[in-house]
Amino acid sequence: MRKLSILATGGAAVLTALAGTAFAVPAQADEQRIPSTTTAAVPIDVSVVAAGGTGCKKSEDNNNVEVTSVGNGAVLLTYPTMTAKATGAKQSDYKNCVASLAIDVPEGYTWSLAALAVKGRAHVDDGSLGRVNVTANVSGATGEATVVSELEGPYSGPFVEFGNTEGDAEQPCGQKQLLNINAAAIAAKRSGGFSTVQLRSANAEDGSVLISLTTRECNPQD
Repeated sequence: MRKLSILATGGAAVLTALAGTAFAVPAQADEQRIPSTTTAAVPIDVSVVAAGGTGCKKSEDNNNVEVTSVGNGAVLLTYPTMTAKATGAKQSDYKNCVASLAIDVPEGYTWSLAALAVKGRAHVDDGSLGRVNVTANVSGATGEATVVSELEGPYSGPFVEFGNTEGDAEQPCGQKQLLNINAAAIAAKRSGGFSTVQLRSANAEDGSVLISLTTRECNPQD
């Protein structure tokens, strides 16, 4: 199990960190879509402790899902085998991968999800459909953050979708919980058409899920 160490400095700073990366922010995304925080930089360790689903083959070391840092508390999850393809006699296809992340912060602090986004590629013929759905939740909690990208044909090329997750996923103070990321790709075609939705990526250039983490200091009332 590989552990990734990062510094969390706030959700709004993610916009700067992403410039020039695979998650370069599109023109219509502004700082209101990623909440800010005043928390100072706090070290965070992130590791994948379990992963499985039709879009990621199960393996002992979970190397089917990779976690890499892009700075300012943001990390990318990449999925080497995540592609939904509806072609030929296959009218629809569904692939998903659930990854459970262990997130460690210094004693006296807790963490929350500040931003969630997804990037991929799709080719969808006229009359066909593609969809990507990503949810994030803290084990044992009821809140859930969601990002959805709906793709209607004709469409061919990359897509990026951001979501606002403020208050939807936070680890309670004094607890150790997992952050669960469920990413799904869905393709459905018309008769004679074709639809493929890809989160598959070896280097985060073609597809990945971004999460931004922020921290706060716990107080006696928590």
